[in-house]
Amino acid sequence: MPILTAAALLTMQAAQPTPAPDVEDYQRQTMIKARCREYTADTDADGVVDFDEYTAYREETFHGWDLDASDDLSLMEAETCWVVRGGERETAPFRDFDLNDDRIIGYEEYHPEGWWEQADADADGVLEPEEWPEAFQD
Repeated sequence: MPILTAAALLTMQAAQPTPAPDVEDYQRQTMIKARCREYTADTDADGVVDFDEYTAYREETFHGWDLDASDDLSLMEAETCWVVRGGERETAPFRDFDLNDDRIIGYEEYHPEGWWEQADADADGVLEPEEWPEAFQD
């Protein structure tokens, strides 16, 4: 059996074809980036979020982040989207929404009854940046 030199091994490795990218993985990553994107709450750009804008925002984000279309958000889905949007996995606000601590965020937890009334501190029917700052961050 011949002894191969390092140069011969490198030549043999270089001759190996480069594997094709995994198309399914690429498509999945592209889908995740699209669904985890930043959603806009103030869609008419008037500087406030009215109830209809708020409702549409919560619907879009919940169903967008529900990557497996199971009608709930798992810890993995929430963390994945948080990280895709630039957050650190350790700071994902999963527990803020997982009210019953079952490691799943149901729609009722994500969109809790009475949230709007609590957030609209001055009861003027719209949310200003000081009432919901995260909706107005760039």
